[in-house]
Amino acid sequence: MENKMLEQMKEKYPEVNESDFWLLEEKTWILKHTGCLKIASKEGIILNPSCYEVYFDDHHGNIVLFYNDKEQNIFEISEVSVMNYTGKYPYLIALKRLQDRVILKLSKLAEQGYYSEVEVDEFQSNQNSGQNGFNKIDPKVALITKIKDLGNELLVTEYCKKEFKKYDILELNEFELQKVLKLLGGSE
Repeated sequence: MENKMLEQMKEKYPEVNESDFWLLEEKTWILKHTGCLKIASKEGIILNPSCYEVYFDDHHGNIVLFYNDKEQNIFEISEVSVMNYTGKYPYLIALKRLQDRVILKLSKLAEQGYYSEVEVDEFQSNQNSGQNGFNKIDPKVALITKIKDLGNELLVTEYCKKEFKKYDILELNEFELQKVLKLLGGSE
């Protein structure tokens, strides 16, 4: 396998071996899920189950998972749709994508250009369609992300209960989410 990145990986994570990653089109390092789990173990990265949220978009058929851990100062999203996954286990893939993204981000490997294997089908299909490696994100997911980035979760929860009689931000429609965003001072 290749050069400097491989050597650095082996030096920092000796438990990760060549069978845990591969090179896509001789330019992008792809780490298998097992490799990500080995790195998490070595780094002491523990994902908190209470930090996961699930959103299912009936209209577009998307499964979106959020990981929001304020203690670790990390917010990540994983999305699975018919546009980026055609297998039998979409919830499992969404979870693996999210776990791998969080692990790669917390270990600083994402900054060095490493990707997870569970991202490859999305990455390759978007490369072929000329979308520069990213799907267009669902507008509702984008609004939820903006709201969560602004913080003040207690205010949002109370407002949702009072204004919409809903107890979870994921239950809100786009119009309601725009109202919440305006309340927090974010434009939309």
